[in-house]
Amino acid sequence: MNSNLSKKKLQDQEEENHSDDCSSGSSFHHFTHTYPVVMKAFLEMKCGGGGAYCGPVLLAMSGEAQDLRHLEELTGESPTAERAFNYRLSLGVTPMGQLPKPIFWIQTETSPLPGCNVNILCHGWLQDLVFMLFKEGYAEPVDYQVPTGRVAIFSIANMTPESEGVYICRTHIQMLPTLWSEPSNPLKLIVADKPPKPSLSAWPSTVFKLGKAITLQCRVPHPVLEFCLEWEERATSPKFSVDGDFIISNVEGKGAGTYSCSYRIEAHPNIWSHRSEPLKLMGPADILPKPVISASPPIRGQELQIRCKGWLAGMGFALYKEGMQEPVQQLGAVGREGFFTIRRMEDKDEGNYSCRTHTEKRPFKWSEPSEPLELVIKEMYPKPFFETWTSPVVTPGSRVTFNCSTPHQHMSFILYKDGSEVASSDSSWASLGASAAHFLIISVGIGDGGNYSCRYYDFAIWSEPSDPVELVVTEFYPKPTLLAQPGPVVLPGKNVTLRCQGAFQGMRFALLQEGTLGPLQFRSASGNSADFLLHTVGAEDSGNYSCVYFETTMSNRGSYLSKPLMIWVTDTFPKPRLFAEPSSVVPVGQNVTLWCQGPVQGVGYILHKEIEATSVQLWGSTSNDGAFPITNISGASIGRYSCCYHPDWTSLIKIQPSNTLELIVTDKPPKPSLSASPGTVFKLGKDITLQCRGPLPGVEFVLEHDGEEAPQQFSEDGDFVINNVEGKGIGNYSCSYRLQAYPDIWSEPSDTLELVGAAGPAAQECTVGNIVRSTLIVVVVVALGVVLAIEWKKWPRLRTRTPHSSVLLWTNISTSVTQGGSQCDEMV
Repeated sequence: MNSNLSKKKLQDQEEENHSDDCSSGSSFHHFTHTYPVVMKAFLEMKCGGGGAYCGPVLLAMSGEAQDLRHLEELTGESPTAERAFNYRLSLGVTPMGQLPKPIFWIQTETSPLPGCNVNILCHGWLQDLVFMLFKEGYAEPVDYQVPTGRVAIFSIANMTPESEGVYICRTHIQMLPTLWSEPSNPLKLIVADKPPKPSLSAWPSTVFKLGKAITLQCRVPHPVLEFCLEWEERATSPKFSVDGDFIISNVEGKGAGTYSCSYRIEAHPNIWSHRSEPLKLMGPADILPKPVISASPPIRGQELQIRCKGWLAGMGFALYKEGMQEPVQQLGAVGREGFFTIRRMEDKDEGNYSCRTHTEKRPFKWSEPSEPLELVIKEMYPKPFFETWTSPVVTPGSRVTFNCSTPHQHMSFILYKDGSEVASSDSSWASLGASAAHFLIISVGIGDGGNYSCRYYDFAIWSEPSDPVELVVTEFYPKPTLLAQPGPVVLPGKNVTLRCQGAFQGMRFALLQEGTLGPLQFRSASGNSADFLLHTVGAEDSGNYSCVYFETTMSNRGSYLSKPLMIWVTDTFPKPRLFAEPSSVVPVGQNVTLWCQGPVQGVGYILHKEIEATSVQLWGSTSNDGAFPITNISGASIGRYSCCYHPDWTSLIKIQPSNTLELIVTDKPPKPSLSASPGTVFKLGKDITLQCRGPLPGVEFVLEHDGEEAPQQFSEDGDFVINNVEGKGIGNYSCSYRLQAYPDIWSEPSDTLELVGAAGPAAQECTVGNIVRSTLIVVVVVALGVVLAIEWKKWPRLRTRTPHSSVLLWTNISTSVTQGGSQCDEMV
């Protein structure tokens, strides 16, 4: 027996913990632990080091196991510790003041063999309990454990007949040594007489190489008298070995086949052990690369997908479970990877699994088995919420942030890529709310693509894995093509299929919608295309869709995104637009193209021409790109045109015509109109805007003044601002235009428009100046006349003079005034 403390220390501890009354006065009703409990305690016995099982003897199911199973049948829920304890109280099984008795029972019907190590597991109902192992006939416990969890493991090394007997387990709380549990159900160990199966392996591998032999190694962890190797294809020719090594050659291809081995021990030379698991040896031409098997941790009662990833396209897949010769599931050719489903994970589904791939056509060529995958159901926290803050389909160099969160506080988080840990974070002790971790890739590279997931944990309890996020790094492969079947315009409530056509086979495809964070759907395909079904579409399904394809074996390297495809969920086609290029006014003999364009892609168009007011005819053939060329145009081309969609599938969707376009054929375009705003009469200090307007779009206007080009010669909008500085705005005006598409062809000139009125601001300033100067001259003349009159009275002698001087003086003055007037006229 293994003991953690010496027998003396154990005895002292027990004397201190025992009392006359195991039931203390404390109430157990404060116990509120609600973690999911392990529903089976069990007896696990393994041969030391070898991994072969030594099975326990079969006993009846314990009372508490029956109670728990009954409780589960009544409620339909997995019992918690609190529910189980309350249920047993209601039955009067567990007295108040005692801990529930631990669970402690067996799984198989095989008894342990001599020399085996036996591990007995005792499951309590609280953390940090003291577990005691008692054996019938001994007053003191034979072993005890103080584990950190709720399970204690008691080991019995090297089973002998002296190890046989009846065992029980009890628990008590460390801080309350007087509060004991009821004794567990008893377990009786009996040493059996048939040795367990050995292991069989091949060195250097299970595949023969040319001219090389393979050594099969049959192994057990204890002394053996003799080993025996059996060849399934030649059962009558066994081989024997003392050391367990068997050399197999492949001369003439006769070494390939299925082998197993057994052994006998010296104590029982007439009893052969159970046979090992079969091992298949294959020739060099019969093998394919080994696949990779993976799965999320299994959860009791939930669906589990097992992923088998091969390396070649178009392979079939087979899933094997240890201990079973035939595959438990098989899949046909589904591409480079296959997914096996266990609908509801139960205890019977636990075990080691492997997968193999094979060629599509018979006779099959098989791969080596994958590495084994062990599925064990564990109690866990619920899975976290896992997402990217942006779309998981990214271009190289993008910034990606993964967010992993849970309502539970103070958790640590781990980020996984393709099942391997790539990053971790410490527990969020500083946060009072929900725990979360953010994992950042600053600049995504081609090698960063893959399947990401996360988990959280505290101490010994882990969560389920999150749902995976497939990070796809694009711009490595050419872009695919996305088409809608039957068409991109769909009636509400109907189905539409979007086909993404790539350039390579065996890829995985994703469908994206503009405005949606992540891909809508994923599809794996053995060919080079994948179909995505939009079922019973509604108005919310309208929008731009695109797709991408990527490989799953090389970090999700993806293609460029396809060209967006607009899906319309409506009962009426959107209205197209009809226009002419280069212009709807075309000289005789020139060419013109009528374009019918609309937002719906992948739909043909049809052109109509009005012959009479109520008559419509088809103009030529339909067009897939919306172009209708008309060459060497003549007068027969004149008319009004319209167009509409011409879908190539049967549909009840209404079709609307486009706008009407009038095609004009002429030597010269019609003359424009010319008007003045606010009028044709200039007012002092105000400008006049001449507005030249034509009947056609896409033209350039020119203005003429009295037969010559005006200072502001050209205008695209037809507006010309005229001022009357120095009276130069007055006169006759006309305008014409030319087509931008045909710059050498001018229209007829417009009707003449005359602008009249007073001089402009500069002339007004000149007139005011002349008036001021004339007034000053008059004042000066008057003043001089007064002065001369006074002087004349003072000197009488001047009166006798001839009047010539006076006349001359006035003549000079008049000349001066006249000269001043001549200068103003010149300015005007």
